[in-house]
Amino acid sequence: MTVYTFDLEQTRNGLISLEVVHTWARQGHWTRRYARRVGRIVIQCQLTESDLYNDANPNVAGSMDYPHDPGHQGTDHASVGTFQQQVPLWGPVSRCQNVARATRHFLDALLPIDITDEDVAMEIQHVQRSGVADGSNYHAQRDRALAFMAQHWLAAARPGSRAHRRVLRRATTTTHG
Repeated sequence: MTVYTFDLEQTRNGLISLEVVHTWARQGHWTRRYARRVGRIVIQCQLTESDLYNDANPNVAGSMDYPHDPGHQGTDHASVGTFQQQVPLWGPVSRCQNVARATRHFLDALLPIDITDEDVAMEIQHVQRSGVADGSNYHAQRDRALAFMAQHWLAAARPGSRAHRRVLRRATTTTHG
């Protein structure tokens, strides 16, 4: 059995994104059945793009001034945040480097896509349009995304709950896939 470990920053960023997904599900954007799939799409994308870290980028004006995870800086073109959204294509740094706002923007782009397709990696590729056209870069994070979801999906549904606070208090979380 493979063990997947996520540190506090990764866990916090993933929980923030899953909270947004739960909120959108409560607002009727997806049925409960598809909300979990959307959560997996979000986490699998973030694991691929940034390993769930909120990256600043010294190549992007102002990026270093916005909150980001210590020690995590990217240098890929004008990409920032957990989704590695390119500024200004995806919007200003203030949106792309804010985990909740970036997640909402990603979900806006995901809404028109038929997410009933079997291939989560290609659903992500339709939004992100990465240089790997077959989505294999996203598929490579499938097991880690499933492990993260198994551990944190329910806690993210109840921000402020005891389970949610316990997850955030732990310095490291370990999940099994």
